[in-house]
Amino acid sequence: MFIAKQWGEYMSSKGQLIVTKSNDLVQAQYRLSTYELRIILLLASKVQMQDKEFKRYQFSVKEISKLLDIKSNSIYAHLQEITSGLLKKTFTIVKDESKLQLSWLASAEYFEGHGIIELEFSPKLMPYFLQLKERFTSYKLQDVIKLKSSHSYRIYELLKQYEAIGVRTFEVDELKTLLGIENDYTLYANFKQKVLQVAHREIAEKTDMYFDYEEIKNVRKVEKLKFIIFSKQKHGDNYIEPAEKLRLAERLEKDFGLKKAQVQMAMRQYEQEYIEENLAVIEQDIYNDKVKNIPAYTLTAFKDDYRKKLTTFEIDKLKQAKVQEEKEMLYKLKDEYRRDRVQKINALRKKLPLHVIEQHVQEFMVKHPQYHTLITDDFYDQSKTESQLLDVYLLEMYHPDHTFEKYLSESQLVPTR
Repeated sequence: MFIAKQWGEYMSSKGQLIVTKSNDLVQAQYRLSTYELRIILLLASKVQMQDKEFKRYQFSVKEISKLLDIKSNSIYAHLQEITSGLLKKTFTIVKDESKLQLSWLASAEYFEGHGIIELEFSPKLMPYFLQLKERFTSYKLQDVIKLKSSHSYRIYELLKQYEAIGVRTFEVDELKTLLGIENDYTLYANFKQKVLQVAHREIAEKTDMYFDYEEIKNVRKVEKLKFIIFSKQKHGDNYIEPAEKLRLAERLEKDFGLKKAQVQMAMRQYEQEYIEENLAVIEQDIYNDKVKNIPAYTLTAFKDDYRKKLTTFEIDKLKQAKVQEEKEMLYKLKDEYRRDRVQKINALRKKLPLHVIEQHVQEFMVKHPQYHTLITDDFYDQSKTESQLLDVYLLEMYHPDHTFEKYLSESQLVPTR
């Protein structure tokens, strides 16, 4: 008896299908086509973490072809080509004492008279999907299924793994290896155009998150990529910006002894304000010598909400301290920006020939006729107001992106709303 359901029935009671993978599988080196990835994610979304073994899952061919956006007239032939590829392709998972080489599927069976396909994961994959207690990554199938580039899928997963932290850095060669393209795109410019920029656009347009990235160079060569990860699911004033996430995550790990998996879980489950107010109570109890096991006490505090020990006055004081801390950081960044600005101006004045500066003086006076009575010589005396006006003009011409807003965003500090 065939029990394949229509796509609408695949949804859970909350209307979502969730993909959950071990982080070891997320970080495995492999390369699949977009269709192959969609098949794997659909199958993964049917697996329940609490299961003790894999099941054989049945799908309606009509619905699965619609989901995968297969427009071929020969749907069965196309699906069989995809599943044959998944049966043949192997990949490697690096373990502590070994390297595991395996394929994705154990079997794919077609019941053409009934319009059904039955798929089964390779049994060696069970530790990477079932009975997961920590070090795993979860996301909604609907958040990724519309991606068209296979590289976008992989980059999404690798960044989703660090979404709670907000920042992840890869060496360029390391990222290419994870994507299975270590021998492709030998020129970084091609890799940037055909992989990074495509993923940057697609992930922002079609998923629940987006990212920016910073190129870290050694002389002129881009050696590392620093990804700044943003969630589209903002929670009003409690939305945790990347820099705040990073600082809070480091604090939980270094000061309170939590493991990375515990940090990620806590930051997914609780709001920033909730965590910080509980940490204040924990610190007070540590000071009063009431805590023997700090990590265990911290997790219990989050679970049971130890904020009850704080008075309203103490909670307000904590909030005021946070606002004051951000103000002080903002003042510090403004000073750093001013110093950086002066360095750029001095470098320009040393670099530019005198006749070029004189040309810019003339351009400046044409664009700003209100200053036409100024004595030209004053433009070369940096103590004069006229010279400072020219400095602004030079910065706008040679460093148009060097604004405080840009500097602030690069520092990842976003003041409390």
